[in-house]
Amino acid sequence: VAFVYSSPSFLNRYFEMPWTHFLNNELSELKDSIDIKLRNNDASTNVDYQYNVFENDNQIFHYPLIGVSRNVSVLSYDTIGNFSFSDPPINVESNVFNSFQSDTATFVIQNIIGTASSDNKLNDTIYHNQNFYSHFAYDDGTAESAYGINVNGARLAYEFSLNRPDTLRAVQMYFPQMLDSVSHIPFNLTIWEKINGLPGDILHTQTVFPVHTENMAYHTYYIDQPFKIVGTFYVGWKQITDDLLNIGLDKNNEANNYMLYDAGAGWTMSSYPGSWMIRPILSMNEIVSSVIDINVRFQVYPNPVFSELSIVTSCLNSIISIYSLQGVLLKRINVNSGVANIDVNDLSSGVYFVELLNDEGKECQKIIVR
Repeated sequence: VAFVYSSPSFLNRYFEMPWTHFLNNELSELKDSIDIKLRNNDASTNVDYQYNVFENDNQIFHYPLIGVSRNVSVLSYDTIGNFSFSDPPINVESNVFNSFQSDTATFVIQNIIGTASSDNKLNDTIYHNQNFYSHFAYDDGTAESAYGINVNGARLAYEFSLNRPDTLRAVQMYFPQMLDSVSHIPFNLTIWEKINGLPGDILHTQTVFPVHTENMAYHTYYIDQPFKIVGTFYVGWKQITDDLLNIGLDKNNEANNYMLYDAGAGWTMSSYPGSWMIRPILSMNEIVSSVIDINVRFQVYPNPVFSELSIVTSCLNSIISIYSLQGVLLKRINVNSGVANIDVNDLSSGVYFVELLNDEGKECQKIIVR
């Protein structure tokens, strides 16, 4: 009896994500359960299964919660094919990643099966590193294939959602070396805001070139001017030639619900199974408090706003600031009463951030100026 596949990620949507964003929505980002596939090339037998989670070589979690292991009966491969832990599944508890780290964290997940002494013991343990660094990733870092569009003006957009405001600093991409190099062909690295369920306003664009690397190493494209970003956004590119730009495609993890392309007929969800090897990198330094104190509240109206923005807050002695998407401070006023009005006639149409700051904390909201 042996494991068939690698140990899966414990995350619900992503393969990896920043630690601070995970902590801000832990229950939604964590899977309820995982499945492990086993293959038994012999007669039916009982197998003991367990998993352990380690941080810095210290064990912080053990499954099952009661007892040393979970015993299951694994029928032969000729009878059922691969055995699946699906009924009941392997539970992932909410405290599986109990850590005091503030910015980054990494955990080692050890899966063990107890089999007969005659079995090959090299197959009875598999490991998975669950990393929480500064990037979001749907892929596992391996490219089994590649994906590209050979249409001038075509666009490719990858959806990511933040659990707190943050600063986009760079984008990592992996372009595998194909028959011909495309390292001399430019494209427009582009960041879009999500509007009505699709890529909308462009938040940032810069012209770059594909970079071929060895050993499936990502190339990092640093954002010219890092900027604040909230909510859901898209990362991708717009082609300025009709050359085929092949981005690495991980076939082990499917993220097609978040992969869009436009070859001239509008945005369409990619039907080619897998996940693009594109990873946005966000600052680990908190831009806006991830925990909003219940005493720090404010409302803005109208939104969208045309000329004057009204701000209502339950807090006195506060500072109201308006920032551009690039994080540039545009307006700042002191509020000594519960209501404040700000003239926005001099602001160009677009998206801005309104921040309220006082001694108890700070909170940020997004506004649209028409």
